[in-house]
Amino acid sequence: MASSDLLTLYTNELPGNSLLTELPVSPMTAPYLVTSPRGLYWQPKSKGGLVRAAVRTKVTLEELYSDIIKEIAFVGCQNDWGNVLPCADIQKGFDFLDEFDIIDIEILTNKEQASLFEDSVVVDWMPSGYTCLVSKDRDVLGVAITTTQGICALLHNPSRSIVILTDVPADVV
Repeated sequence: MASSDLLTLYTNELPGNSLLTELPVSPMTAPYLVTSPRGLYWQPKSKGGLVRAAVRTKVTLEELYSDIIKEIAFVGCQNDWGNVLPCADIQKGFDFLDEFDIIDIEILTNKEQASLFEDSVVVDWMPSGYTCLVSKDRDVLGVAITTTQGICALLHNPSRSIVILTDVPADVV
């Protein structure tokens, strides 16, 4: 995994031409954000410690990461998770993650906002106006699996394992 990846990245082949996989999760890390054939889907709980993720066939990893950031920001605002903050409140973001014992944190941002955040990693896939704080151990947030068919992803605990910094108005996020 490169520090520019949002998730732990694996390359794997799914059995046959399968476009669906089941991934093990801890029931304590719900809700789960998973890929669906055409987008992202929130799964409120696991079934028997497993969550299904579909392979998206017409998306790049960069597009998927960008979609994930926007989706978490939107749902985080809707549900008042406290993980979406103005850019100026970066310390609150570190404090938020610290409450969940996430202390080895990396700042991922885009070129236009890089000057706002010291020691940040600039990534091409970060949407304009967004920056995120994530654990350097990306397993804390989730996994993406690239296959010859496409990409599937599972994010466990996105309500507590990532902070989105944005000055984009909440009704637009």
